[in-house]
Order: sequence, then C-alpha cells, then structure tokens
Amino acid sequence: MTNSLITTIQNNLTNRFDSQAIQTRLDKKVLKQLDYELMYKTLESVVEETILEYQGSESVEYMKKKYFEKFQHLLQLMSGVKSE
Repeated sequence: MTNSLITTIQNNLTNRFDSQAIQTRLDKKVLKQLDYELMYKTLESVVEETILEYQGSESVEYMKKKYFEKFQHLLQLMSGVKSE
C-alpha cells in the first residue's frame, strides 16, 4: 500500500513538473528552512551571551522572569513538578 502510494505521488509529480522544477522547489523549501534554523540559532546564541555577560542586570532579570512565566507549565512538566 505504501509503495503504491509513493509511486502514485512520484508519477503525478513527474507528470506535472519536470525533475528540474521539482528539485528547484525542494531546494527553495530546504533553504528557507535552513534560513529559519540559522536565524533561530543565532538569536539563541545572542540571548545566551547576553544573559551570561549581563547577569544580574535589571533587563536580564526581567527577560528571565518573562521566559519562566511563558514556559512555566512546560518547565514543570519537564521537571516532574505538579502545578498547584
């Protein structure tokens, strides 16, 4: 069943687009995904550096407070602590 579904999809794609068009579309999607991943990792790195460099400052403490507020439920689940 799975193989016939895959074959049908491939045949439909081949009939609709040539292999170059399919590859171009896949490349664009992959590059877009990589761009988002790179942007996220860069932002993550900047936030980590800022927290370490300016630890204890009012703005960093505010940022940490907001982070913990947003993710409190998830952090509790991860740590096994039951919320009240």
